[in-house]
Amino acid sequence: MSPPLSLDRVIEGRHIASPSSILFTIPREILHLIIGHVASDKSHLASLALVNSTCRQLARSCQFSNLHLDYGSAAVQVLAMLQKEAVQKYRSSDRMTVSPSLGACVRQLTVDATEYWTSLRSILGRDSHSVLGRDEREIEIARSAAVVLSEHLDHFYWPTALLVIPTLPNLRSLCISGLTLDDDILDCLIGLPIKSLKLSGQFLRIPNVRTERNVCPLQTLETLRIDTGWEFGFASNNTGLDPSSFYKTLLASCCSSLHGLEIYHKKFDSFSEDKKFKEMPLSFCMEFPKLKRLIIRRLTVMDARALSCLVREGLTFLNITYDDDDDDTSQFLSEIGQIRTLDTVILSCFEATGSTSTRFIEINTQIRSLAIFWTADAFLERVIQSLHHHESLKRLSLKWQEDDIPEASLEKFSLLPSIEMLHLSAGDDSGWPHNWFVDHNKLRRYVGCLSHLRRLIITRDTYPLQSDEVGFLDPGRYYDFRKPGSASWAAHETRMLEHAFAYVQTLPMLEFLHIGQVIFTVEKSNGVREPVVTGSAWIGKGEYDVLEKEFRANDVLFP
Repeated sequence: MSPPLSLDRVIEGRHIASPSSILFTIPREILHLIIGHVASDKSHLASLALVNSTCRQLARSCQFSNLHLDYGSAAVQVLAMLQKEAVQKYRSSDRMTVSPSLGACVRQLTVDATEYWTSLRSILGRDSHSVLGRDEREIEIARSAAVVLSEHLDHFYWPTALLVIPTLPNLRSLCISGLTLDDDILDCLIGLPIKSLKLSGQFLRIPNVRTERNVCPLQTLETLRIDTGWEFGFASNNTGLDPSSFYKTLLASCCSSLHGLEIYHKKFDSFSEDKKFKEMPLSFCMEFPKLKRLIIRRLTVMDARALSCLVREGLTFLNITYDDDDDDTSQFLSEIGQIRTLDTVILSCFEATGSTSTRFIEINTQIRSLAIFWTADAFLERVIQSLHHHESLKRLSLKWQEDDIPEASLEKFSLLPSIEMLHLSAGDDSGWPHNWFVDHNKLRRYVGCLSHLRRLIITRDTYPLQSDEVGFLDPGRYYDFRKPGSASWAAHETRMLEHAFAYVQTLPMLEFLHIGQVIFTVEKSNGVREPVVTGSAWIGKGEYDVLEKEFRANDVLFP
């Protein structure tokens, strides 16, 4: 349960219901702490809400602090209540509701249509059986109901949400997904007093942003995450698709306050076989004086002007696609000078080759954290070679495409004594099959040269199947029969513990180890350092969570 809002903010300047009550004679700072303790118990919080309207507001500021509108029946009811409050505010000269408002309690809001798709599948009979076998009348009724549901979503749910959002006075974090991106969404967002915005949606047509809009800056916005693309089935007679006007308007309203920006714009021509559609690179020109963290996801194409606005002195964290030299982004990074403030670099090198320039990495010798994944092994070899002059490098993440790490590569990175956190991986990038049959003896021999290593993370590693499993499974499906909590997992943990002991003996400063999906911490017992199992990081999300924590990089997926 979230802590309460301060009393003055939650009652929006109204008179206290019982000003003589002992509770409200307490200094407000102390009252805030008391209500915070009450909030830890739902039953006590429910009792507090029954005292009077002011106590109800304090309770609701905990209960409705984080509101998720998912198009379910409960969400629609709450949205209808917020709509009534919004209408009262729009009509009132002082922008106040008749009674203390629920909207004043909302600080984090997520609006999506998760339940819409669940309901649609149910109406069309796709949950448990196909439409096959149903008579034509049943099919027609289902289709009509689906149309009504869709029209309700488009003509009530989303418009109501966009009406309500600007009337939430204490809103600080907003996440909107699945919405059509147009002027309506820009009108809703611009001027909000929020600190965090996640926006995910589709363009139904080429954006035609109104030029007469009076821009009211998002002066408090600190982090912005944009996930956009063209709606499936998009059609246009225009051969040049340019979404830049939407980005220009949104970014211009918040560029002066942004600390973190993530852009993932899925190019239309990357998914379409129709070559008549040619999408223009994102283009804009503005200053981002406070920008520290920048993530530009794969498929997002920007021109040099936009990149020069974003990739500049002041950045401390950069996650970007770095491919072949013909790629505009790679060319830009190769030509740009050293960014002295840059601390962490994460490169997705999907199409890099052995000849791709490594200059950007070579000249930024001040970086402390570097991760490179989805790349050609030949490019990785050259990167490792260039790191020998990076005396500040402390955290390193490397992923080989082949199903083993070449011994020549092991020899090269063993000459990086400053490394304190190391992540190594090889073989298949994702999914259940694992094909890196790791040789821990060989790996330990080279990793043991890293005298300052404190944290070692090995992912995508696998081991030979037991004799009774051979023939039933592909060799890379070792983990199919080994899941946390099972008897076979306990045997696997014991096996990993043996390897963990060997790493602890080899690395005198080791504190944390992840191998075989098992997490170990190193503890001292009677003066002897021993690995202790502290959890598991199951395939996929578990591994990503470990790496994100180590790189202090929220929402950044690693291999």
